[in-house]
Amino acid sequence: MKKRSKQPELLTLIQKKIDILRKGSNEKGFYVLIGSVVIILILLILLVRSCSMGRIGELSKQIKMYEQLISENPDNYLAHQGLANIHKDLGYYNKAIDEYEKALKLKPDSVDALNNLGHTYAMKGDYEKAIETYQKALGYNPRNTELYNRLADIYARQGFDQRASDTYKKAKNINPNDTQAYMNLGRMYEKQGLYDEALNEYKNALKVDPDNKEAKEAIEKLIMQKKEERDRANIKPDERSLDKALEYYQRGMEAEKKGDFNKANSLYNKALDHHPDLQQAHSRLGELYFNDGNNNKAINHLNKAIQLNPEDANAHYVLGQIYDKNKLNDSAINEYEKSLKIDPDNAYACYRLGILYFLKGWHEKAKAMFIKATILKPDFDKAYYNLGVTYHELDDVQNAVNAYQKTVTINPDYKGAYYNIGDIYIKQKSYSKAIDALNKELTRSPKDPEVFYNLGVSYANMKDLDSAIKNFKTAIDLKGNDSDYYYQLAQAYEKKDDNITAIKTYNKALDLNPTDHIALFNIGTLYFSMNMYNEAIQSYSKAIKVNKRFAKAYNNLGLTYKKIGELDKGIDALNNCVDISPDMVDAHNNLGNIYEEKKLYDEALSEYKKAINSNPVSIESHFNLGKLYNKLNLPDEAEKEFLKILKINSQYADAYKSLGYLYYEKLNNNPKAKEHFTKYLNLKPSASDANVIKNIVNGL
Repeated sequence: MKKRSKQPELLTLIQKKIDILRKGSNEKGFYVLIGSVVIILILLILLVRSCSMGRIGELSKQIKMYEQLISENPDNYLAHQGLANIHKDLGYYNKAIDEYEKALKLKPDSVDALNNLGHTYAMKGDYEKAIETYQKALGYNPRNTELYNRLADIYARQGFDQRASDTYKKAKNINPNDTQAYMNLGRMYEKQGLYDEALNEYKNALKVDPDNKEAKEAIEKLIMQKKEERDRANIKPDERSLDKALEYYQRGMEAEKKGDFNKANSLYNKALDHHPDLQQAHSRLGELYFNDGNNNKAINHLNKAIQLNPEDANAHYVLGQIYDKNKLNDSAINEYEKSLKIDPDNAYACYRLGILYFLKGWHEKAKAMFIKATILKPDFDKAYYNLGVTYHELDDVQNAVNAYQKTVTINPDYKGAYYNIGDIYIKQKSYSKAIDALNKELTRSPKDPEVFYNLGVSYANMKDLDSAIKNFKTAIDLKGNDSDYYYQLAQAYEKKDDNITAIKTYNKALDLNPTDHIALFNIGTLYFSMNMYNEAIQSYSKAIKVNKRFAKAYNNLGLTYKKIGELDKGIDALNNCVDISPDMVDAHNNLGNIYEEKKLYDEALSEYKKAINSNPVSIESHFNLGKLYNKLNLPDEAEKEFLKILKINSQYADAYKSLGYLYYEKLNNNPKAKEHFTKYLNLKPSASDANVIKNIVNGL
């Protein structure tokens, strides 16, 4: 720091010597000294460069140190944060952001990392992300004045003076000794022309820090500025004529009507030179600056217009548009509501307010605004479209369809309306209607992959798998790689029993989204159906690795282990399943089957009963339990289970057959045996064992 402070002093000394020689020295001596000065300057530049290179070298060492710490322990969030700080200091903002995000992934509540990340976004010019990050940090530490000051700085840069002022006040209220908050607030008031308030804040800063040079200079400057304004106020009326101002204003209006906006801008400013409080000029300039993208000037003029005439509906509306465009939704809503209170017939204000209400989740209020917009402007296609979206969100599907249809009646080329109608019909499972609507959308959006995707979904549900595959492929060609598209295409191949192509297509989906545990599960199921049990086990295991609480994958894994005779591994997998999902009937039945195969009958009985407790009308569970009771020579208990099945489903043929054998072989009740065998044969006359059972019946 000492070296830095000496450099300006040396330059000042050189300049003084040059001035002295210019005044009194001879020409030769002057140029000799100039030569000396040049040599000194070169040495000075080399010194500065040497210092800079030395600092960069030191930072490079620190970078290597942090990188070494991270390689030793990737979970060291402080190392990531330290590395990010260096990248930020060097101006490598993207690298800094990357490291801050890594630190925050390890420690999401690190206010320091969030603060510096927000500052990095701000220096990069990404104010939206900076605001979002500062607000997130304040969620963890709502009394951090530095965060409020930095957040307010961003608002000020964007021209949102009121929001900046309010945020500076929060910092001041939290810490009354925060001189920076007083200074920032003072500057903001000064910018708004509130000189007394600004002066008060600068004086407050000086009370906290009597030696604050910045505050002293600001006070002196402001006192001088107020004096100049008083002097200007004493100009004679004929020099600052309202008539002249109105003349310029009228000429500005004419220029604006002709589309010469630059000339209009110039004339409105001339009007204000003659009469600074000409409200109409401020209002028109505010809109012109907004249309030109100059938000700071627009906001200043609009606020002045509103200050002079709070009933200026258009000024509120344009101010609302500025806030709306910059995603300051609460402020935009406030201005639109004020505008509509003054001028209720502004259809566009109703429309934009409806959009913001919708984004807030206030769907009923949004609906009311869109309806009002369509009443005020009956050909307002966008209002009808968004009214349809709102009805859709409210599950009022018929009114949604009506609104969408009204949209395309007004504007036949409107994109999205028929797509949304198709989406409604898909949810209603009216797939032919969905296809009709989506084909209409294709005439408006022939290259929209989402339309082809939904057509694929509709055709797949109508069992027209070739058309489904064709549309899914077109969607993929248009959009490029999308895991969901490949997943649905794989589903279509699977329904078509083209298992090999389905597996290949699922794998394409997994290339794009390796954590898709459902795709991994489906591949496992396909391998299982093809008796490729080892491949199935690999796929189910991968699915479980991605989602350790994937109960269905554990169930299928257990069943697959049973198929290859690895019963203990099957039991382990199925126990994991019921630990996650204690009421899964299939898992209890599968466990019962394995225990039964291992002749662990008590355990098998317990699992079948658990399955029945989970679902008392599970035919499979009652059937498994009945068969086991029969195997254990408990015919009365077996009879009860088989009869329960027939109460659940009187057409379940195998229950009649099992009861027939039970009555014939163990309960010695031939009439009942004949009755139940006969019912079985009536239900399954072509069963493979039909002739055997007919012979038994004939012998009874």
